[in-house]
Amino acid sequence: LPTTVFYYGLSLGQTATIEQVPLALRSDLRVDTEGTAPFEDVAITLVRVGPVKKGMRTLVFKVGGTEQHVEVKEPGGEDEFDGPMADPSAGGEVASPMPGAVEKLLVKEGDEVTEGDVLAIVVAMKMEVEVKASMTGTVGSVHVVEGCKVVEGALLAKLEGKMTLTKSAENLASVQCA
Repeated sequence: LPTTVFYYGLSLGQTATIEQVPLALRSDLRVDTEGTAPFEDVAITLVRVGPVKKGMRTLVFKVGGTEQHVEVKEPGGEDEFDGPMADPSAGGEVASPMPGAVEKLLVKEGDEVTEGDVLAIVVAMKMEVEVKASMTGTVGSVHVVEGCKVVEGALLAKLEGKMTLTKSAENLASVQCA
């Protein structure tokens, strides 16, 4: 495991490569192996971090192309959250940027929004964060109410609109909405 991943963990969507994994260990990890080489590199990607339920959290990884779920004990389970979590790979899902409470909800289902419009305000410890629309479209559904507690990554709303893939200035693929 790379040292930085060992000390700091993976971010959502981040991939780490473990080099030269023995064949026996690859089968223990339930990794799809195309060959029987004695050693191969294995890629691990953090796909999703689930909500805290009864002091436990589910982490979803892709290990060598196979999706695997891991239950981990969450220290300080008092911030338990039962609502849905946003899927970072699904376009239009609006996530809470931090744990806190929804102070103001500025949209409702069916509202038209433009990229950059403020959808909600999340507060924690006297800090306010405006949650903005990442695309132009229609609010398809709202998953929170004013005053409810949320965790980082909690699904606040779903936006519906047409997504297009373009090249950004850094020559990387980025999502923009039409």
